[in-house]
Amino acid sequence: MPTTATLEKMFNIGAMFPGVPGASAIVFRLPVTRALTFPAGMPFSRAVLLVAPTASTVFSIQKNDVEFATITFAAGAMVGTFTSASDTSLVAGDILSIVAPGTPDGTAADLGVTLAGDTGT
Repeated sequence: MPTTATLEKMFNIGAMFPGVPGASAIVFRLPVTRALTFPAGMPFSRAVLLVAPTASTVFSIQKNDVEFATITFAAGAMVGTFTSASDTSLVAGDILSIVAPGTPDGTAADLGVTLAGDTGT
């Protein structure tokens, strides 16, 4: 459970993609305006679907077009699980993206994501 001090340093980025994304579609793309670090495992980030996939579905989270984390929705699950092996730091000007699977699940729909990064301040 995060402490109050930890939460005060968090910077949340919210995104929503309505409908079913196409193969490898960029569902979110944002130029970052301040330095922040996503901690390993991204424990404070959340992702949901309004309609669950029929098969496991994995979205890629990227920094400057290079994957550093994933969001996996198990078959039938409407809540995603984040995977990230290490802390990832971004600086102002970096591009943060979420990319749909190369082979999308035709039922996984209406993605909502909050990415929580630590600003260190």
